[in-house]
Amino acid sequence: ATEFEDSIHLSPVWKITAKNKAPILNPIAPQSVNIGSTSLELALALSDPDATLICSLALTVQSSNSDILPSQNIVVTGDKTPNCGLTLYPVPEKLGTSTLSVVATDGSLTALQKFSFRVRNPNLPPSLDPVDAALTQEDTPATVAVTIVDSDGPDQTCSSEFLSYAS
Repeated sequence: ATEFEDSIHLSPVWKITAKNKAPILNPIAPQSVNIGSTSLELALALSDPDATLICSLALTVQSSNSDILPSQNIVVTGDKTPNCGLTLYPVPEKLGTSTLSVVATDGSLTALQKFSFRVRNPNLPPSLDPVDAALTQEDTPATVAVTIVDSDGPDQTCSSEFLSYAS
């Protein structure tokens, strides 16, 4: 027997692991509701190149204005990516704006998107205050003032001058 017959040949074993990639959270457009709205449902475009994420574990949301939308009034919805969303429950009868910070994580890496959330007065049509009757002599100008009431903005007053003519 030769000295090489009883030898063992070892081959190296290479383990190749992929580098973890961060979740992808697409930009979120500004959102608004009219005062009196009880909730707003919002779908999120969230994915992770490496895995399927569980929405309630992968997402956290903070509100910059708790008077309008406290963080505890933000509920993560959906079960797994890509079916994640948010339901926002604004404080009743409060107007204003909050910046929401949405963070998605895969346990190691994160993605962040911010968007504004506004509770506003609805755009209601203006109305006219009653107009008083005006009398004038023939060929004598008279001015009538009219007040336009706008619940969404400042009231406006305008006037009109007219002449009466004999026929």
